[in-house]
Amino acid sequence: MRLFVSAITLFLISNLGFAQKSATLFPSQVWHKGEVTLKDGTMEQGHIQYDLEKETVRLSKDGEILIYKADRLEKFSFFQKGIDRQRNFYALPYGVSEGNHELRLFELVLEGETNLLAREFIKYTSQTRVNEEAKHGLGRLHRVKVAALNYDYYLVADGGEPKAVKTRRKKVAMSFGSNQEKVLSFIKANGLNTKELVDMTKLVSYYNSLN
Repeated sequence: MRLFVSAITLFLISNLGFAQKSATLFPSQVWHKGEVTLKDGTMEQGHIQYDLEKETVRLSKDGEILIYKADRLEKFSFFQKGIDRQRNFYALPYGVSEGNHELRLFELVLEGETNLLAREFIKYTSQTRVNEEAKHGLGRLHRVKVAALNYDYYLVADGGEPKAVKTRRKKVAMSFGSNQEKVLSFIKANGLNTKELVDMTKLVSYYNSLN
């Protein structure tokens, strides 16, 4: 199973405006040593930075930065330091509306009869916290912007297209067809949080064991 480590970054925001206090970079914000495979079979090695929102990959090689859109990519992969894991992404057609498909980049998280794919995104929430160092007044209140790594999930069988999975328990179970009751029971019995990648990986692994 391929698992992620979620990252959290905090920004302290004064009552007069936004001011970055500290930040932890997310995987998509740093460069990784890896390789890109193009549609024509060409393989390029270098350092990779990806942007799933723009469906692009940047490749730094020999002092030059090349930018590839999803329509030119077969896949890309890299070894992520810190979690010591190889990560593999594929460009796959995704139905955005009736009869309309676009190539999007998906990470293969779990491979099996039914594959689990994921697309990460950074979600920001804003909170008000108290600055204990301030003695009184509005200066004690600070707006804190918290960023966390979140995921959208997709299921795909061999030869099929990625199908989005809703993260609420009952909605998730409905994605597994005739086995939805067993899947829902498994979720409840194991206290799975279907918004978490590690728990979704366990769930799809269990589902594959039923077939």
